[in-house]
Amino acid sequence: MITFKKILFCNDFSESAKWAFPYALELAKLHDGKIYILHIVPETDRYLFGYSLPEDLKNQIEQEQKKKIEEGFKETCIDQMGDFKNYEFIIKEGDVPFIEILEFAKENDVDIIVMGTHGRTGLTHVLFGSTAENVVRKSSCPVLTVRHPERKLKL
Repeated sequence: MITFKKILFCNDFSESAKWAFPYALELAKLHDGKIYILHIVPETDRYLFGYSLPEDLKNQIEQEQKKKIEEGFKETCIDQMGDFKNYEFIIKEGDVPFIEILEFAKENDVDIIVMGTHGRTGLTHVLFGSTAENVVRKSSCPVLTVRHPERKLKL
């Protein structure tokens, strides 16, 4: 039987991510699993005027950022969680989100990745690519992508 004990939920605080979260939560509940709630922070946020910040200041910023991200997530999704407590917030640095997502998934042996998709098309998609598309193409584990229903698919 296939089970999903380690579920990676990629959270970028978009409407698509909010829409995808209940899928991750339901999988975790059905399989008595754990949700890793991952948010990627650009590495460039760790520099000031081209110089690396002192280590203690980096740590302070990271703790404040993590607290802010957790509070933001709880404001939008905590009502869905009910009595579910098996989750962990992760903040990872990186300028290419799909690489950070795939590395985390591999390092933590996750069973499935759940993420929203923005459904970008045309020039925006060509210029920036798609994090979800790259994760789907390169992941070694299953990936569940969820499109927000208000986003129209252009054929």
